[in-house]
Order: sequence, then C-alpha cells, then structure tokens
Amino acid sequence: MKIVLVRHGKPDHDGMTPVSGTRFGEWLRAYDAAPVDVELPPPGALRARAREAALLVTSPLRRSLESAALLAPDAAVLTEDQFRESALPSRVPTSIRLNPHVWTRLTRAAWLLGWSPDVEGVAAVRARARVAARRLVELASAKHPVWLVGHGILNGLIAGELRRAGWRGPRRRPTRYWADVVFERPAA
Repeated sequence: MKIVLVRHGKPDHDGMTPVSGTRFGEWLRAYDAAPVDVELPPPGALRARAREAALLVTSPLRRSLESAALLAPDAAVLTEDQFRESALPSRVPTSIRLNPHVWTRLTRAAWLLGWSPDVEGVAAVRARARVAARRLVELASAKHPVWLVGHGILNGLIAGELRRAGWRGPRRRPTRYWADVVFERPAA
C-alpha cells in the first residue's frame, strides 16, 4: 500500500510587500483566495508518477484543489475539510510592517507555543491530523496508491501519524512547493 503526500504549488500572491501586523489577516485571506501560479507547474517527473494515483485527495482550499488539477487532470478527486491547512493567528496588534513570510514564521512559532486566538489550536490540529491519517490509510486499503495534495504543516503532522502507525517513509520531508514524500506499508 502506498500514500503520497504532496505540498501544493506556489500561490500567485505577493509575498514580498511588507504588511503591518494589523493587516496580516487581510494578507492571509488574499493568500487563501489566490490561484496557483501556473508559471511554476509541477515537475514533469512528479506529474508522470501521479499517473499511478487511483485517487487524489485534497483540502477545500483553492491552492490544494488547483494543484491537484495541474498534477493529474484526469484523476478522481476527493475533497475533505479535514485535510485543510492549520490556520495562522492573524490578529497581530501592531503597525510594524514586515515581509508577510516573516509574519507567517512568527505567527506559526507563536501558534506552536500555544497562541491561537480565533484559530484551531495545536492540540486540535494534531487530533485532526490523526483522523486525516486514518482516512488516508482507509482509502489506501483498497491496494491503490492514494495521493494527498495538501499543505506544509498538516502534511508534516500526517506524516508523523503514518510513521507511528507503521508506515515507512522519510523522517525529514522537503517543504518546498510541489515537494512530495512516499509512505509505504506492506500488505498484510
């Protein structure tokens, strides 16, 4: 049995123009609404391997859905909310302007340390990742490869859950756009 976790393609969204902490939430909403940059398509080797997928699973976020369509346009797609990325805290009460990716790293670090105003906390996301991993295993039990076109943080949490459940896969995973990791489990 095989499960492949793929991070979505790069959203076509300005990540360089500094934004204030108070406007970071607006930037995040625009990021979530942005299309995938078609000028940076999935690598050819990844697309070729995706032909083996019996099923592509996605989150309902636009970047996941569009990435799946670019990766394997003829594959069956199943979209479930449990595969969505963990939200970032976005109410940063400061007028300091930083690169949005700096705000992303700062708020993700604060989130990991327990700061989660108005978003799902770390424990809840970990619990959701356990459920999501079990769902992928269930889908893969039909002996067909299943591909999740998901997100960086949640894919990482799902990967840990798969390893704990006896699946073989890398301990470290790449986090760049279109990065993929393969988990395998011998048939019982």
